[in-house]
Amino acid sequence: MRNLRSIDSRILMLWLVAGLLVFGFCFGNAYVYADEAGDADTSDQAEQQVKKQNCILSGSTCDPYYLGWLDPEWDYTAYTKVTYESLTPDIIKVDKETGKGELLKPGKGAVLVRAEETDEYEAVEKKLEFNVKIVRPYLKKIRKSGATRLNWTYTPGAFKYQLFIKYPGSKKFVLAAERPANVRSVLHKNLVKGKVYQYKLRIVVKKNGKKYYGPFSKVRIRKVR
Repeated sequence: MRNLRSIDSRILMLWLVAGLLVFGFCFGNAYVYADEAGDADTSDQAEQQVKKQNCILSGSTCDPYYLGWLDPEWDYTAYTKVTYESLTPDIIKVDKETGKGELLKPGKGAVLVRAEETDEYEAVEKKLEFNVKIVRPYLKKIRKSGATRLNWTYTPGAFKYQLFIKYPGSKKFVLAAERPANVRSVLHKNLVKGKVYQYKLRIVVKKNGKKYYGPFSKVRIRKVR
């Protein structure tokens, strides 16, 4: 009887060990599969995050709205190659690779900035809209004995400056003087005492042989005493 009991206990122990081994094997495989599935999900999420990083372009721009007739130059960066395209070729030309622009005439302009699509990143586009305008000059008068000194600030891209004067007794302004871009002053002499003179200035730009005229400055009034 003791031998039978010993044999039964040994058989029971063998069955118990075998059961534990089978359970451990199954549980281990399930853990590995779950871990691999988790890694796959993490990998997919990381790939999606990388692609979304390219949705915002960073860079610097020159806005021609405030710069008179100064050619703009854009310098945008992205994770992929950036190209430029003028959507208003009659207003502005732009180099496809460098983003350097050339103003052609006043008006509303637009440039399309595009980052190319790759296997790793999404394509993205940004539309730049601006208003190409010749700025209004600032005219300053300085009183002198029997004369008026008229000064103005330098404007990038100016071809010349035109000074208009409204003489005493006249109903309209007339062109009194033209000065090249490097001159920023006019002396109006031989003024008559007791009379009133009015002055205004505008900028002229020239492109491809054609002239464009900007808005007039604020009118300056001089009453001679």
